[in-house]
Amino acid sequence: MPGHFLLCSKASDGKYCQAVVCGPYYLVLSLEGPEDIINLKFGHDLTAKIQGSVDSLPPETPMDLINLVKDSLQTETKADLLAAKLDGDQLSLAIDGQVRAKLLREEKIISLLGQNGVISGPVKPEDYLFFGTNSFFEEIFASEIATSQEALSLKMEERADKTLPLASLILHVDHIDQSPTAVTPPFAIRHSSFVTPNIHLRPPPAPSRKTLYAALLILVFLISLVAFQLRSRNLETRTNNAITIENQAREQIDAAKKLAGLNDNLARDALIQAKKDLLAKAENTFGKDWPSQTSGEIKKLKNVLGELDNQLAIVSHAYPLENLESFSDFSLLRPEANITSASINSNQIVVADSNNGAIYSLGTKTKTAAIVGGLTDFKQNPQVDFAGQNYYVFTPTGIYSEKKLLIKPSEKWGQIKGLKTFGGNLYLLDTANSQIWKYQGTDLGFGEIAPYLKAGGVDFSKVISFAIDGSIFVLSGSGNIAKFSGGNSEDFTVSGLETPLSSPTSIFTSDETKNIYILDANRVVILDKKGIYQAQYLLPTNRFSLTTNCLLADESLKKVFLFSASKVYSFDLK
Repeated sequence: MPGHFLLCSKASDGKYCQAVVCGPYYLVLSLEGPEDIINLKFGHDLTAKIQGSVDSLPPETPMDLINLVKDSLQTETKADLLAAKLDGDQLSLAIDGQVRAKLLREEKIISLLGQNGVISGPVKPEDYLFFGTNSFFEEIFASEIATSQEALSLKMEERADKTLPLASLILHVDHIDQSPTAVTPPFAIRHSSFVTPNIHLRPPPAPSRKTLYAALLILVFLISLVAFQLRSRNLETRTNNAITIENQAREQIDAAKKLAGLNDNLARDALIQAKKDLLAKAENTFGKDWPSQTSGEIKKLKNVLGELDNQLAIVSHAYPLENLESFSDFSLLRPEANITSASINSNQIVVADSNNGAIYSLGTKTKTAAIVGGLTDFKQNPQVDFAGQNYYVFTPTGIYSEKKLLIKPSEKWGQIKGLKTFGGNLYLLDTANSQIWKYQGTDLGFGEIAPYLKAGGVDFSKVISFAIDGSIFVLSGSGNIAKFSGGNSEDFTVSGLETPLSSPTSIFTSDETKNIYILDANRVVILDKKGIYQAQYLLPTNRFSLTTNCLLADESLKKVFLFSASKVYSFDLK
């Protein structure tokens, strides 16, 4: 690393300046904002977190480092930032705000970058690089004292009474690191011949039995000694490797902790990588069966692995649930009730009971339940949704509103897996025909059946559930989620979820929610509407089982609802 020294003015409430060396990067920052936010403690915490981020996942360019710092600040904070990286004889530089960079070469001062932008180029031995705030160059910097740390420091003290953002970082390039060059030996090696003379010896006398026995004992002893030494060396190597693996993992955990709260996604990625590294190195050192081994080294590695999982759970917002609230039981309305479909809107739930052919309502605020309709045909795998006071039920015999048949069965229907109403229209999910059928709402009821999807090529053979918020989200049993808007497919990718969806059974979202909820085996996964992971809740599988694949959420009450036979369960969102 080139020789360097740092200068900065004292922090005050509302202002903070600093020059920092972060691994291969050099950083000058000047912050100004609300006095209750920008102070000395804030500056120290910020620089520590930046150090941790660079140590765990170094940015590729100086501009990436500047963006990392800006992402860590609140919007009301004004930031002037300079970041530089010196790799061999190549300098990369980025500036954002009231900062400058100058070069002193052969007694000439050259301005490298005086406004926002990036620049790169070579440096030479004996170059001096000056990175600083505009105030530093205007108040302190002068060519005659540019390379004197004492003179610059003295001039900084003279300006101590001024509340100016003064910060600088000065580098002296005393040499350029070069790759080693191969050296040719200064002499040649001669090969001489050796001829064995003809020497005739008498054969030695045969050894006695005692001699052979003693030799055998010595041989066995020597073999045992070598084996013991090899085993000792192997144990020492294993111990040293275990210590190295443990220390590296703990360093990565500490770095992730510094990022937690500042950038949880980055902290999560760092912890996931740390876990992968530990598992790979442990297997390489101790074998594939290392988790079943019981040595002291293995126990320590298991403890570190546990710490990784705990910290990963914290930044991943994974919440284990010990219990679910028993929210309601529809068997109090009708015996042997069995919920097969459910919908929610404006703090009201409507469900279909296939055993009794009944439709029930349930207030999410009041917990008041009531029978709102019923029909014998509703016993045939009914699918229910509602809008306002009108509820709609799909059965193979048609689509009903209360007890009135609104829409007769269509020869175009295949395997209907769901019914949804949105914007006055009805939508049917048809997995056999890989289509979503739409019935346009009119003043007189509903129009003729029409395909919602405008282009073919989709495969709904594994689709199990769908949800509408204006766009339509279609969930496959494989864990894939497809999004359609206006009948056209849109890109939608799930990101940030460490364990992918494996056995999903239900998806829910609406125009009243900001997130998407997915019931996946023994957990509820929450994504935002761009597919970015937000949180997950781990269900208490040892205390109850779900017999109905329905999932609803009321974000105004911060509750998620699950169904099993006649019962409704809930848990609170954090």
